Amino acid sequence: MIDDNYDGKGVLYYENGNIWYNGSWIQNKKEGYGRLYAENGQIKYDGEWNTDRKDGKGISYYDNGNIEYNGTWTQDKKNFCGYYYYKSGNISYIGEWYLDQANGKGIGYYENGKISYNGTFLENKKKGYGLFYYESGNIKYNGTWDQNAFHGIGILYYETENIFYLGGWDHSLKNGKGILYDENGILIYIGTFYKNKYEEGKLYWENSL
Repeated sequence: MIDDNYDGKGVLYYENGNIWYNGSWIQNKKEGYGRLYAENGQIKYDGEWNTDRKDGKGISYYDNGNIEYNGTWTQDKKNFCGYYYYKSGNISYIGEWYLDQANGKGIGYYENGKISYNGTFLENKKKGYGLFYYESGNIKYNGTWDQNAFHGIGILYYETENIFYLGGWDHSLKNGKGILYDENGILIYIGTFYKNKYEEGKLYWENSL
């Protein structure tokens, strides 16, 4: 204590005697490196601080003790690059962040450990180019996105990895020029679509969209 302020390295406790914070202080604020704990003694955060906020490199934890996030922070928000985990401990996302949201290049995972998406994000949503996978690991979609929807040009696959549809999309609706196939690779339709419906083209045999 200097002039009634916490300064330097020190430990602050809960009333039950468990540690609340163990680390560095400047004028009553957490600054530099320190560990923050829950009242039951479970660690909540281990890393760098700036004026009482998580800032720099650090690891946050779930209440079961598993890592929630390991990466960089800016003013209590996930920022730049980091690893995010399911509460089970399995990886959920690896990539770029901006103010607590997946933003930029990243890889999302199913809880079984298989990749669900590899591409770009904007404000926690798939945006731009990316590959989307079935939970089995087989490719499901290869193309461009907007607001988590197929948008622009892309290829949608059956889980067998045979092509289902190749062409234009408007927020997950077939739109513009496209080619449709059945599960065995047999051609169904070539032409234009409007909001998932056949418009102008050649229908080789009838099949529901």
